[in-house]
Amino acid sequence: MTFSEAPPETDDEIRRYVGMEVMAARVEAERAGWTVVRLLEEGMFRTMEYQPNRLNLTTDGAIDGSTGTGTVIEADNG
Repeated sequence: MTFSEAPPETDDEIRRYVGMEVMAARVEAERAGWTVVRLLEEGMFRTMEYQPNRLNLTTDGAIDGSTGTGTVIEADNG
């Protein structure tokens, strides 16, 4: 995917991840076509460069490498 391509889901579709268990949301996002799924803890700093193929999932739990716990409290692309 190049940066000029649109993300695989619209902003409205992205909202469906909020409330899901974080690892289930990650699997679902990868199935939906997101090539990069970034897991973030609430309040964690993030880089600001925009990548349309990246989905950010913020959790109320903890992140340990590529796994996490808790519920998705925010989802956005970039």
